Amino acid sequence: MSSSDSLDDEQARTLGEATRLILDARATAAGMLADAGIDPGPGDPRNSDGFLGPCTRVLSPGPPLVRCGCNLFSPAGGSDFCVSHYDDHTAPDFGVGPAIRICGHSRESHLSI
Repeated sequence: MSSSDSLDDEQARTLGEATRLILDARATAAGMLADAGIDPGPGDPRNSDGFLGPCTRVLSPGPPLVRCGCNLFSPAGGSDFCVSHYDDHTAPDFGVGPAIRICGHSRESHLSI
C-alpha cells in the first residue's frame, strides 16, 4: 500500500473508514473470545492501537522532505490527537541538544494497515 501522504482526500477518508471497520471487527472478535473464556493473547485486539505506527505527516515538503518524528501514538484523555514528545534532530541545535517537539497530529496520521 502506498504511504498515506500520497493519498487524495477521498482515499484518505476511505482508508480511515476501512481502518475503523477493521478495529471494530477486531474488538468484537476479542469480546466474543473473552465471553467464551478464551484469552485473546498478546496484542489484544481490543487495543485499537495495534494498527497505529509512526506518524506519517510531512512537516516540510522539502527539499529535503521532513516528516514528523513521532514514533508512538499517545492520545491525551481519549483525544484523537497525539501528544507524544520526540527529539527533532532536523531542527537547529543551539547548544542545548535537539529541539523537543510534540506531534499533535491526528490518530489517522498514525494509521497503518
